[in-house]
Amino acid sequence: MIGRIARRLRRRNLRQYEHLKKRFNRTKSEFIKKHILAYSSWRAMHNRISNPKHPAYHNYGGSNLHICERWDDFLNFVEDMGDPPIIFGERLTLERKDNNLGYNKDNCKWATRKEQQNNQRIKDYGILTG
Repeated sequence: MIGRIARRLRRRNLRQYEHLKKRFNRTKSEFIKKHILAYSSWRAMHNRISNPKHPAYHNYGGSNLHICERWDDFLNFVEDMGDPPIIFGERLTLERKDNNLGYNKDNCKWATRKEQQNNQRIKDYGILTG
């Protein structure tokens, strides 16, 4: 899977690579190895917001949530968020602090799955009466 993401990254973001090579003084493969987890989170975030065929689109792009313009560029995302930490073998995932707001530096953090579960929207299933 990482190989497939890396190939996609190489094809789609060649201009970003050139910019990144100059800025960080790294080769393409070194950059991919270093930031592949951040790239995976960045792509997933964009898919949830912009792809109507994504299973969770109705909770994200379909709910009128947006990604800040700065984060359209992967480099800016990495500068703002860094790479997702790995704590006790668990990779942290991108979480919005306030679920009613979109994705931006002030509203996002890296969180454990447990933290994410505690920060879900409350689902209204209605009240059953007997």
